Order: sequence, then structure tokens, then C-alpha cells
Amino acid sequence: MDLTQPMIVAATTQKGGRRIPAAKTIILVPEMCHMTGLTEAMRANNVIMKTLNKHLHMEPKERVEILNKFISKLSGTPNCQKTLNAWGFAFELQLKDCTMGRVLPNETIIFAENRSVRTDANNDFTKALRSHQLLSCIPLERWVVFAPARDMDNARSFAMTMHKVATPLGFRIRKPASYESLQDVRVQGYMRSLETFIGQQSADSLQMVLCVLPNNKSELYYAIKKRLSQDIGISSQCLLAKNLTSKGAMSIATKLVIQMSAKLGGEPWTVQIPLSLRERCMTIGFDFYQKSLNAASPKTGALVGTLNDDHSRYFSVTFNYKNDELEQMLRQGIIRLLEEFQLRNHYLPTNVIFYHATIDEAHFTNGSIYKAAQNLCDEITKWYHGQSNSGFGFVYIGVTKQHNTRILTHRGSCGDGNPVAPVQMMNPPPGTILDKDIIAADGRGLEFYLVPTNARQGTVRPIHYRVILETTGVLSGEVIKAYTYKMCHLYYNWSGAVNVPSTCQYAGKLAKQAAYAMPSGPNSKLSPLLHYL
Repeated sequence: MDLTQPMIVAATTQKGGRRIPAAKTIILVPEMCHMTGLTEAMRANNVIMKTLNKHLHMEPKERVEILNKFISKLSGTPNCQKTLNAWGFAFELQLKDCTMGRVLPNETIIFAENRSVRTDANNDFTKALRSHQLLSCIPLERWVVFAPARDMDNARSFAMTMHKVATPLGFRIRKPASYESLQDVRVQGYMRSLETFIGQQSADSLQMVLCVLPNNKSELYYAIKKRLSQDIGISSQCLLAKNLTSKGAMSIATKLVIQMSAKLGGEPWTVQIPLSLRERCMTIGFDFYQKSLNAASPKTGALVGTLNDDHSRYFSVTFNYKNDELEQMLRQGIIRLLEEFQLRNHYLPTNVIFYHATIDEAHFTNGSIYKAAQNLCDEITKWYHGQSNSGFGFVYIGVTKQHNTRILTHRGSCGDGNPVAPVQMMNPPPGTILDKDIIAADGRGLEFYLVPTNARQGTVRPIHYRVILETTGVLSGEVIKAYTYKMCHLYYNWSGAVNVPSTCQYAGKLAKQAAYAMPSGPNSKLSPLLHYL
């Protein structure tokens, strides 16, 4: 070993952003370190990724077999048992058996003219889109296409395909006002073409800009978003050139026009909202994104809230913050959403349901999240009293996506301790809820696990929900669970359910896009639109 080599100082932080004291700073020997993670070249190698996925996304049967072998080996090794006994620590010899799980009924999706359809067994309704018109649409009459010169013919053909698939959806799309051909497909070339063309247009003359990209490099994508979403205030849609001639061009075009409709302010579909939450209710989702791995570095947060009874129109707020500023920024952001709700409806919501995504488990352990929730409720209540004599109900729900809990179900049965049919471990169906057996009975409020989606590979990870604060006094636990599941079906970039309520999903996508492309925040003209979809 080279005794003269410089050491690596790992300036790590504990959970919650607290820096470890200098006396506990970790010193690493370079010669004994190895690089971890995946390079872009590795990610592009299909052979490597296919092999890696076998280990990263284990099927339920394989996961159970590995866990059982581990427990068996652990319990059968005397030295391991001696060490565990010394600490008073023990593992159960079998996986936890939960008997109180249940499955919510398939969701009803509502389209135009109140026509409805049930999701299928995979919680998908893609096929229904072909025979139903979108709930409401705003015609796309003034838009432009930017494409590399070599892809211009394909872009024209694809625009015709978009018109073809949009008509049955009830979405009227006129021919583009212009097709702008780009000889220079670098970032600078796109920026020059955009600025030249838009500079020649009158204010608010364009509704949408469609950009065909030569590759999937993020630098160009975020440069376009920054120029259009932050600086100018025009919704944009990006599309890879290879998709113009894809075998699934019709399917791609369908998804694209639905996104574009939503970005213009259209409402593709809704669900049957419970009566107690349909009127005078606002649902808000919060999530954040952090570009730096340093836990103490600033984060970009996003709040997205519903504006109408169908929960199909949204308003968004973004902000940059440090850990100790979050409570204040949430208060200001939520009040901004409430002001917009009042402006559009001429009254304030009676109930506000707030989903806080990506909460660290440490905040539940030390109880800080419960105090923060109460402080937030108190501040909003004060604001309410200054606006109206009526009170409001506040529900604060913590959403944990990253944890180690897995829920499995099985096909087969056992009798008198002897198998009478082969037992096959499998992922639970969409809509599975577990609110007993593995839930900690700490008496601090409603808590449940929800599996809203169909797992296409690997073992499904349920989403963990905890009701941190509930002041309405009228919303039962069953209503909150069913409502949470319904909200997972209102993300307009997927014709099925997503892992979290739509407001959280939108907030997560907006926060990431704002972190990379909109450091000053989106243009205020786009706040009522899903421009980040």
C-alpha cells in the first residue's frame, strides 16, 4: 500500500441534514475504494441491464425463497445465534402472515357526456380511450413544429397522424401555423430558431410549441423548457425523432395529444369523487427534488392543488428552500393555492386534503412531522379567519414511497398443516389495502399500505400512508382510503393508476423540471396549466 497517498474525506450528514461532528468525519483510503453506481454506457448496454434486473427486480417467488434461505441459515448457525442472543435480538422463522388485507373495487373512469368505463384487471383503461371522447378539450389552433431538417417530412406525416387520432377524442387540432426546419440541431441552434420565430409573433399568439429532438440528451430538453416555460410562458411538447416512424406511432400520437390537451387546460377524464369530498374540497400534493447529493443543499419544492369539483383542473406553485425553511414555504404556497381556488370558485374550500410525499422516516420517529403539521394547520386557520367567518377541515397525510416493506399474496391452499395444492407467491392485485397486522399501533392516527398499480416486473412495493392530522371530524378512514386510491387514477400522462395521488405525481415531476430548467420558477401564465406533464 502507498503510505503517501492522500486520504478522501467523506463529509457525510445524518438524516435530517445535521452534519456529523468533525471528530466523527469518515476518512477513506483511495486504494481500498471502488466506484459504485452505473455509468451512462452501462445503462445503454441492454445485456448488462437485463442481467442486473434479474437481481434488482426479483419476482415474488424468488424473493421469498431467498428470504427463507437467509432466515434458515441464520437460525441454523450457532455463532450467529450466540451473537443475536447477546443483543436480545431474534428473527421470526417465517414471513409475517397478514389476514386482514382487502381489495378495493375497480375504479370507474368518467369521460365526456358522462360516459364511464371500469378499469380492467391491470387497472388500465387504455382501450377505452379509443371509443370515448375526453371530458373537456380546448381546441389547438395556433401551434408550430420545430424539427431537424432531415426529420421534417416525418414530422409533417406525424402531425397528420396526431390530427387523425385527436378527432375521435373530441380534441380539435388545426394544421400547424408553421414548420420550422433546423439545420443546426445543437442546443444553440434550437435556441436561435425559437427566439427568431417567437420574436416575430404577437403576444399570446401561440398556444403550443412542438419540438422534435434528435436524441434524448437532457441538456437540450431542459434548455427548451427553460426558454419556453420560464422565460416566455408557452406550453411545449417534446418528441424524439425516432418515434416519428415507430411501429407504434398511432399509440404514441394518442398519448401525445392527450398530454397536449391537458397542457392547454383540457380535462381528459375524471373519477367518481365521494360526495363528502366532491364539493368545496381542495386536494394538494407536495414533493421535492434535490440535484445535489448533499442533504444540506437547497431543494426545489412543488405544490399542486385541485381547483374544481371533478378534481381535473390544477394550479401549481414552486419554490427553492433549505431544510429549516420548508414549514414557512409550505404555508405561503398553500395560501397561494387557496387564493386561486377562491378566485375561480368565489368561495374557499371547506376541506383541504394535503398529501406530503417523500417524508423521511426519521421525522416520524422523532415526532417532528406531527408538530410541523399542527403548526401548518394553525397558520392556515389564522389566514382563513381573516378571509371568512367559516372554518375549514384539514387533513395532513404523509406519503412514504421508499421503505423495505413488501406485500405478497398466494395462490393455492393448505389444510391440516399439509399442502393440498401448490402455493404460488405473487404480487397482490391493484387496489389492495392493508391496514392491520403489520401496522404499528401507536395511536397517532390512521395508517395503511396501498397497492394502486399492477406490477409488471419484480415485487411490488406498497405506498405507506399515515394520517398525521385530521380536523374535519366527518371523514372516516374508509373514505380517506378510497379517495386516495381514486386520486391515483387522475395522472394524465398514463391511462391507468400511478403509485401516488395525482397531485403528488404532478408535484414530483414539476419539482424535478423546475430544479433543472426553471431556477426562477415557471412563468406565472402557466401556473393553471399542466405545462410540465
